[in-house]
Amino acid sequence: MKQIRQIRLCLFLFAIQSTLFAQLPSVDAVHTSDTSLLTTAPESLQPRLSRIANILVDRCVGCHDAQDAQGGYSMATPASLLTPGESKLPVIAPTLSDESGRIIAFPKGLGEFWDRISTSDPAFRMPKDSDALDPDQIEDIRTWIATGAKVDGSMDAPIESFRPVYLPKEPKIPSYPRPHTVQAIAIDSVGKTLFTSGYHEVLVWHYEDNFRIALRIPTPGRSISDLHWDPVQSVLWIASGEPGRIGYVESIALEPSSSHATLKARRIAWVSKDTPLDISVSPSGELLGIGNADGTIVVVDTLSNSVRWKMPAHAAAVTSIDWSRDSKTLLSSSRDRMAKSFEAKDGTMLSSFVDNQRTVASIVALTKGAVAFDEAGTARYYPNFTTPNAKVLWGGFSQQTHKLICCNEDFFVIDSDRIKRFGVRREEVEVSEPQDKDKPEENKEQKKKKKTEFYIDEKEGVRLTDPQNPMGRLFPLVMQPSGVQIGDESELSIAIGCSNGEIFIWSPASKKLTRGVNQP
Repeated sequence: MKQIRQIRLCLFLFAIQSTLFAQLPSVDAVHTSDTSLLTTAPESLQPRLSRIANILVDRCVGCHDAQDAQGGYSMATPASLLTPGESKLPVIAPTLSDESGRIIAFPKGLGEFWDRISTSDPAFRMPKDSDALDPDQIEDIRTWIATGAKVDGSMDAPIESFRPVYLPKEPKIPSYPRPHTVQAIAIDSVGKTLFTSGYHEVLVWHYEDNFRIALRIPTPGRSISDLHWDPVQSVLWIASGEPGRIGYVESIALEPSSSHATLKARRIAWVSKDTPLDISVSPSGELLGIGNADGTIVVVDTLSNSVRWKMPAHAAAVTSIDWSRDSKTLLSSSRDRMAKSFEAKDGTMLSSFVDNQRTVASIVALTKGAVAFDEAGTARYYPNFTTPNAKVLWGGFSQQTHKLICCNEDFFVIDSDRIKRFGVRREEVEVSEPQDKDKPEENKEQKKKKKTEFYIDEKEGVRLTDPQNPMGRLFPLVMQPSGVQIGDESELSIAIGCSNGEIFIWSPASKKLTRGVNQP
């Protein structure tokens, strides 16, 4: 009797097993149910990290970046994304594969990352204290994990750099109903070309041909934060993005002509989680410096697009960056009330200029030393890049939030409706050395030593006026010089953009002022 019961039990278990296997899909099926996920996609079609990068940046990185890694878990890079946090549980568990190499993965067992986003328990689910991910987003993440969690790039690259970049082909707005505020401007004096910021685009003008529009370049970012013309490689660098969400830095090569300009090549050099605030190319044309809202500075090789170095240089947003004339030193200013200098090759900090009482709006390198302006309207001159001692040169400007520009030993500053120009002058003077009270005999012959004093001389600037309303005032927001920083000043041209959409080209040598309107 006992044997009969054992036989019946075996038959019952066999029947259950047969039923379960009959319900499982064949290995050739693509399964998207709640019990399993099979894939036979070839290597070239398997999802990469770029497929889910938007989800991670928009919904996860805010609480799990390098600066604020809640739970000890950071998603700042692919390497940190795959590294367990305080729980020590595997972020992504190994997937299974059959004998033919096809991957088989089960939802329960894909790792803590999957468990956190797929659970219905609000106390355990991520994102915490927020809506759950959409079903399509969850499915994209599951597919990525199940196909091996492929990373299509460097494991140490910022997670934002994996976001797909969509380059629009047409301007968002066919024509502007009114002039667009000029937030960024650049000039190519050789090609007689001016670049201004528009809405989701950069506008290219032939300024010697009555400011005729030559080209409209749609950009991936909605707002243009900075433009920089590199005269060495004849490339336009564009910083654009959406504040607090994404930022791009790209290079544009143009094919100029007398009638119009055509886009020859474009390349994305950097993608970040916020709009870059300032960009600057070294005089050698080899390095691109990027100042970011999170206080980081990134230096990119302009030829290879590789990151030379990146560091959290400041405790607040970087307001400006500039290069020494020999391209060996990078200067930065920040809202943390500090200006700093770094070795261009590796980011080693040379000096921290800490004597500012307000936000440092801008810093610019002269032939010798540097000048920085704070928001209180005070200029400070630093004789070199390695000592923090500053010589306060001038005060009483209007509140400064604008970027300085320079030529030789002169610098230009926006002050209300004027562009003012100043030169730094050095004089060797003799001063008496301190007397030694313990040696009165030696004090009879008072010793003197030479000391360098620094002075500032105001030179002729320009006031911006509207010909149709001479009594009205224009308020410039940005200005950029042509590529001449050292040498013949007769070749210097300065592009100026105003809040009401007025644009100007000013030649300090000839005093010529050409006017246009930022309205295609």
